[in-house]
Amino acid sequence: MYKGTNPSAIRSQKWIANSLISLMQKKMIKDITVKEVMEKSDLSRQTFYQVFDSKEEVLEYYMADLFEEYLKRREIEIVNNLCDAGKVFFQSIKMKVLSIH
Repeated sequence: MYKGTNPSAIRSQKWIANSLISLMQKKMIKDITVKEVMEKSDLSRQTFYQVFDSKEEVLEYYMADLFEEYLKRREIEIVNNLCDAGKVFFQSIKMKVLSIH
């Protein structure tokens, strides 16, 4: 997985991840091809392999990004207990998923 700071590569990672998640709303990950993901993201297949090694790695990237969003929200939200933390976590996920559509 690409871990550098190139803005174009980082943007490509986000587009690829969002495309995979969008496709996963209709199909299981095992039934989605890299070609489908890249057609949806409007990027080349070569770009996929420059920033990821597999679809599972894309999913790992997406989940790490979700957790980062949660941590950012925790810094600005009041969290007094586990219930509050859960609410912030699920709000973070909801906002991320809504941003894909």
